Amino acid sequence: MNQTLLTSGAYDWEAFSVGPYHFLAVANTFDGVTTRLNSTIYVWVAGQFQHFQHITVSSASSTFQNIQASLTGL
Repeated sequence: MNQTLLTSGAYDWEAFSVGPYHFLAVANTFDGVTTRLNSTIYVWVAGQFQHFQHITVSSASSTFQNIQASLTGL
């Protein structure tokens, strides 16, 4: 399986699960103009990652713990 996902200065990728769902969070950090970008969360459906949610962040490299907390309700 090979899948291309669009990024903008992707700094980090983090895979995690919440119950039976599998996610991939991509932290975008810089697009050549700004560090305030949408980082993207993908969900695994039917054998591929599909867009689940955008989260606008600044300096995305430190956001994964916040993303997981918001998805799990912690």
